[in-house]
Amino acid sequence: MSDTKKLEHIGFIMDGNRTWARGKWLPQLEWHRRGYNNAENIIDECLALDISYVSFWWLSDDNIRKRSTEEVSYLFDLLTRWIRDLIKKSRKKNIRLYFVGNRELMREDCLSAMCDAEIETHNCTGMKVIFALGYGWQDEIVRTIHALARDGYDMENVSLEDFIGHSDTGIFPSPDLIIRTGGHMRHSGYFLFQSAYSEYAFSQKNWPEFDKNELGRILADFYERTRKFWK
Repeated sequence: MSDTKKLEHIGFIMDGNRTWARGKWLPQLEWHRRGYNNAENIIDECLALDISYVSFWWLSDDNIRKRSTEEVSYLFDLLTRWIRDLIKKSRKKNIRLYFVGNRELMREDCLSAMCDAEIETHNCTGMKVIFALGYGWQDEIVRTIHALARDGYDMENVSLEDFIGHSDTGIFPSPDLIIRTGGHMRHSGYFLFQSAYSEYAFSQKNWPEFDKNELGRILADFYERTRKFWK
């Protein structure tokens, strides 16, 4: 396979959960649980496809700051349990877990689970799975600048490599393909600094119903594209 068709990193913007739940007459908060459960299904599909890096935008910084206290509390409860359960499953599958985003926005017990997940899967050598929690690209820019300043950089002489090295997402390869579900055609800043040459696909399916068949359809389309990069 040529380098222009190589698929190393797929990113998922998990949208449409709330719409799906409303259409099923399910409790408002049920969509969170169904959405996270489907992430496990897609991880398994990508593992079977031998994808090296898979990233998921789980929760934006705006989600945490602007949604109701009740919903955010439920989210943190669910995330904490889900991450701890995922640690065991990931170790069995040799999957290494990473988290990116503003950790100051995370509740203490959820942050503890995130840290434990990264530590306990550190020696796993298989697929890398990245979860964006409390993530937003504008917030990442600000935090990256602060990190450079703390490390004593001359801000007038900061290089591209310096900036990437201090960002959350800079240690990962650029996404080859970013898939957004839920029918919305926008990127919302996901992995924005690394996505100059990323291909995009927009699925009409809401995230809880996004499945192996829809992923296969999108990948078939991806492999038919000609990627131009800088040419």
